[in-house]
Amino acid sequence: MFSEFYKNILVELPKKIGRAITSYGYIENNYFKGICYYEIENNDLLSIIKPEYRTHFKSSLMVITNKEILPHTDSDTTMVVNIYIKTANAKTIFYKGGDKKYQIPNQTNGYVYQKEDLTKVFSFKAIEGDIWKLNVKEIHGVECEKDEVRMAYCLSTNSLPYNTNVFV
Repeated sequence: MFSEFYKNILVELPKKIGRAITSYGYIENNYFKGICYYEIENNDLLSIIKPEYRTHFKSSLMVITNKEILPHTDSDTTMVVNIYIKTANAKTIFYKGGDKKYQIPNQTNGYVYQKEDLTKVFSFKAIEGDIWKLNVKEIHGVECEKDEVRMAYCLSTNSLPYNTNVFV
């Protein structure tokens, strides 16, 4: 299984954003292009997670500033729950295959894959307020028609397997 839709909720932008935790991308014309995760203070997000699993998750704000996120597996994360704030009609795509892979400097146990070496097996387009659980150990990427900023709250864990029923 690659992903699971939970439900749609009314979601707002964070009132306060903390420091950048980690980022994957590059600088183009003095502008960061890629994915950046920021600290946030919003424990209400965890209310969608069963109480016994809440301590396993970290909350962050994911901001994507690139039209495409290459196929990859995440580093140090087994599962994420994304609560989409701004989607720009982007499509998340899961793939199979992938003999041609490499790591970028700050990846640990994740990889980036050559798209031409992969087969698309599942995709979805989230809308604002959608909550999706993703198996980020499977190869996935994001494509967007326009080069617009996208945002989601991200609840991530590295201690629970994807098949754990975490929703209340």
